[in-house]
Amino acid sequence: MGSDKQVLLKLKAHILLWNPVMNENTLTGWNSNDEFPCNWTGISCNTRGNHVTAVDLSNKNIQGLLFRNFSGLPELEHLNLSTNGIHGTTIPDDLSKCRNLRALDLSKNIIEGEFNLTGLDNLELLDLSSNRIQVDDLFNLCRNLHSLDLGGNNFSGNLSVQLDRLLEFSVPMNNLGGEIPSWFFSENCSLRRLDLSDNFFIRQIPKEISNCKDLVSLNLYGNKFSGEIPPAVGSLSSLQLLLLGENSFSRDVPESLVQMSNLSLLDLSRNGFGGDVQEIFGQLHQVKSLVLSGNSYTGGLLSSGILELQNISELDLSDNDFFGPLPVEISQMSNLKMLVLADNQFTGSIPHGYGNLSRLQALDLSINNLSGSIPSSFRKLRSISWLMLANNSLTGEIPAELGNCSSLLWLNLANNQLSGAIPPEFFNVGSNATAQLILLNQVGQTASGFSQCTNLRRWIPTTDSPLSSFTRFAGRKCEIKWDFLLNRCLPLSLCTPQEKRGPGYLQLRGNKLSGGLPPEISKMQNLGMLYLDDNGFHGQLPPQIGSLPLSALDVSKTCFLVRYLKKSGR
Repeated sequence: MGSDKQVLLKLKAHILLWNPVMNENTLTGWNSNDEFPCNWTGISCNTRGNHVTAVDLSNKNIQGLLFRNFSGLPELEHLNLSTNGIHGTTIPDDLSKCRNLRALDLSKNIIEGEFNLTGLDNLELLDLSSNRIQVDDLFNLCRNLHSLDLGGNNFSGNLSVQLDRLLEFSVPMNNLGGEIPSWFFSENCSLRRLDLSDNFFIRQIPKEISNCKDLVSLNLYGNKFSGEIPPAVGSLSSLQLLLLGENSFSRDVPESLVQMSNLSLLDLSRNGFGGDVQEIFGQLHQVKSLVLSGNSYTGGLLSSGILELQNISELDLSDNDFFGPLPVEISQMSNLKMLVLADNQFTGSIPHGYGNLSRLQALDLSINNLSGSIPSSFRKLRSISWLMLANNSLTGEIPAELGNCSSLLWLNLANNQLSGAIPPEFFNVGSNATAQLILLNQVGQTASGFSQCTNLRRWIPTTDSPLSSFTRFAGRKCEIKWDFLLNRCLPLSLCTPQEKRGPGYLQLRGNKLSGGLPPEISKMQNLGMLYLDDNGFHGQLPPQIGSLPLSALDVSKTCFLVRYLKKSGR
């Protein structure tokens, strides 16, 4: 153990050399006076406690070159340095001397160059995603490898290997292309997860994909596939996640999908189907997340039967050409957690029944031609975190009842025709979001995957939004760090400037609102961005606004700013 301890202390010195102002909590307990490093942050040992078996320094904001003496830990089996700023044009040969290494994760760094895998015979999991790494002869050198992620590394060419031994294979966000050969899915296929998204694969999916009977997740999003989806896909009885969006598949979705009893998420967005929503989708009673955005649909919401799917928790029909009134039938979809009908041509008022969707966490009706008032029934949406009603023609006052939405952190009512004063009761909105954030943190990223990330990009108002600090985008994928939001520094007097930034926003610009801003705004202690511009507000800004954790405040094109500047003598 003494030699392992010395290697770890050298690792600490290496990290501090490159990161002299690093937060001391990063390497808590890494003390030279401690003879037992197994209790140090990120360190695990074998049962006898005499050798280090795992080093996990992921997401520690470590910068600099890769440490060159991990082989000094002879029993090292797991090494995780992901989500840091480690860089360099060469990967030290020292890593290939870690003969017992079973899991290596260097993802989300800035590492370049070739990686020599000779000697890593026991490697089972390898994640090199989001770097600029090249690997050669991978499958001959690592015969025990069963999980491989090479996403975001600018690989090019065709798929030229069989994957008999792999359980998980991910190469998204590369420059791979061509037609997938039928032999790629061999009779011995044992894949459980396959991700070929965001590449340039063409033509049809080989019917031999049915050989991969253990597939749980199949992601072919963002390629150039065309023709029919092979009916053989329906024989993948274990499949839970099927993402085929942003391709050019034909409208003829195979009936065999109905037999896939475990299918939970189906994404067939951005295939340009046109016309009415296909009736096949109304038969998928097992599906919980259905994403059909960007297909140029004009009708079929009722005739397809999709609004009768009672298991649906996430429904995304955005960026189509639906017109007429919003379907009242949606009010009966009691399990909905996310409903996105944005960027269509819906008209008329918002049905009051939408307020009965008590499980809703996100509702997006923005970019339509909706009129009438915001329903007071929305007061019953106690779980909602996102409410997007921007870019419509809504009228009337902002309902005081919205103050009952205690979980609502992100509210966008911009570019409507709302009028009158903001009622003081409204400012209770988002006042008790902690319980909902805890729930979101427990379930993690919702199953809608790419769809949710596309929506998040629309929901986050600017790149310098406080929420952008808590949201990580990687290509089409995204992750909200709910735990970061939960652990925000309070009271604000003890916070750093970065920690003081509230995560929420209130977007009211471009309406006809008037009156003053009530002092009750001080209740919105999660508010980071406040947009009141281009309205008829007047009077002095209340001093209570200074107690908010704001990083952005816009009161331009109102009478607030003029009067405030005059009083300040500027």
